[in-house]
Amino acid sequence: MDSRQRGLALLIAGLLVWGAAIAEPSPLADPQLVLTPLGGARTAIEARQLQGKVVYVDFWASWCVPCRASFPWLEELHRKHQARGLVILGINKDQEPGGADKFLARYPVSFPLLQDPGDKLAKGFAVRGMPSAYLIDRRGNIRHTHVGFRQESTAELERMLVELLKENAT
Repeated sequence: MDSRQRGLALLIAGLLVWGAAIAEPSPLADPQLVLTPLGGARTAIEARQLQGKVVYVDFWASWCVPCRASFPWLEELHRKHQARGLVILGINKDQEPGGADKFLARYPVSFPLLQDPGDKLAKGFAVRGMPSAYLIDRRGNIRHTHVGFRQESTAELERMLVELLKENAT
């Protein structure tokens, strides 16, 4: 397979991964779910606090090279759309303590960062790579998924997110 064929195959695979308008219930829809903050000092997030919000769930790790590019973009989205009902949740998948702290010293963010003890959320979302992102509508349904991060995709990602922010929760 030459480089053009490989590029076309990657493009098609990327389009399939996004899956327009999936609309399946999110693992965050469990009203009993309590999300544990990274670092322990912050307040836990209860799933009921996310009701009626558009949620962008991002699974990340300190060793993930594309995460280095995605974090500044996610922080920009957070600041730009938070007042309209967007919640970004960064769920850390580091196995070694301290990796996340070093990463965050270099790529600081103000959106909530969480742990995933026992990989419960990663299994519920069927995470396939780093980073993995899930865009959840105001009704708690997964509407788009994405594995990896490419700067060229950010405009389309933000367009989809803005469309979800326009939708009602009912």
